[in-house]
Amino acid sequence: MAGVHEAPILVLSERQKRILDLSISGLRELDAIAKELGCRREDLMRDVEELRSRGLLNVERRPVE
Repeated sequence: MAGVHEAPILVLSERQKRILDLSISGLRELDAIAKELGCRREDLMRDVEELRSRGLLNVERRPVE
């Protein structure tokens, strides 16, 4: 089919899909997402950064006192 463009295939890990689902449903704090997924927040950082770099997730960093 000439002129037909297919959308690029987006490959996400299961955990990345769950992070997106939780953030869409209103759970936005990283600690709360980590608790819901049963892991440490440090374990999520790579997935969150990849989602951010793909433009799928906005990340706001706040200093903790």
